[in-house]
Amino acid sequence: MEPGILLGEEREPSLAIELVGLAESLGYGRAWFGEHVLVRDSLAMVAASAVRTRRIILGSGAINVWTRNVGTVAAAARTLHGLAPHRVVLGIASGEEALERVGVRRERPLRAMEEYVAVLRRLLSGEEVTFSGEHVRVERARVAPAPDGPLDVGIYVAATGTRMLELAGGMADGVILNFLLDDRRIEESVRAVRRGAEARGVRVPEVHALITTAADPDPEAALEEARRFIASFARIAPGFASELGLRGDEGGGGRELRDALPDDLVRGLAAVGTPEECARRLREVAERHGVVPDLHVLGPRPEWTLRRMAEELGLARGRGPGSGRARRTGPRR
Repeated sequence: MEPGILLGEEREPSLAIELVGLAESLGYGRAWFGEHVLVRDSLAMVAASAVRTRRIILGSGAINVWTRNVGTVAAAARTLHGLAPHRVVLGIASGEEALERVGVRRERPLRAMEEYVAVLRRLLSGEEVTFSGEHVRVERARVAPAPDGPLDVGIYVAATGTRMLELAGGMADGVILNFLLDDRRIEESVRAVRRGAEARGVRVPEVHALITTAADPDPEAALEEARRFIASFARIAPGFASELGLRGDEGGGGRELRDALPDDLVRGLAAVGTPEECARRLREVAERHGVVPDLHVLGPRPEWTLRRMAEELGLARGRGPGSGRARRTGPRR
């Protein structure tokens, strides 16, 4: 197990880049950067981190198929490959609800994702591509050749719904599961990915589970940190709140919504407690579901949490920048 980290928009860009460097020195294998409309651009974060690191794999978590033209993403992939050869993965999603606020209509997301991944893979291979679909259209498009040959950039799909998970299982190099999933949802998601791979006759892709992690010497403080985050997320994600049996606007300021989250539910959605307890939970998720757990760290002391979790998880020390080459991230076929 070589866990990674997820850095969302709750960390300022300068701090996030520092945390990536720390994570690399501690032996974490991968860093994902969250992306949200009007808040954070993940490819910019990948580029900034690429020039500050030498080993850790860097990925978008995730760009969407609506506002990112497939040709511009292919160009970004070529640029990022030049900055961090063999260390870049593109996490791609069907897009968040907030895109509708800026005029984006998310119609037929399965078809859009299928076309997008298929064309992007061909472009990254160096092929000249002509394709006319419902969502993606290119004519005699070819990515400028890279000095070291075809681009070694993995394509990961961030998915939640069953059909999108099945599509990802059959097409992607890897799959990213959203944070705040309990064991039942993780297991159902992994099964859907496996069905998709079996249907297309390809090997099952690597599955990464983003595990929200609240670690503190005081288990009760950790529990409250996780409860606050879950409540804040429920307020901006009506679908998630509905799954919990809550209204996203419940309680106005949020206290009533936090109080409506029982301890067992919070512990089921996140790794919560002392570093030892959190590490135990991460191992359980990895072993039970066959996924790679990536930490989404909460709390005001992310450096402390990363160090303590690295100790408890037994991550390799002293590898540091430049001490090794990341495993290849390209197509799995």
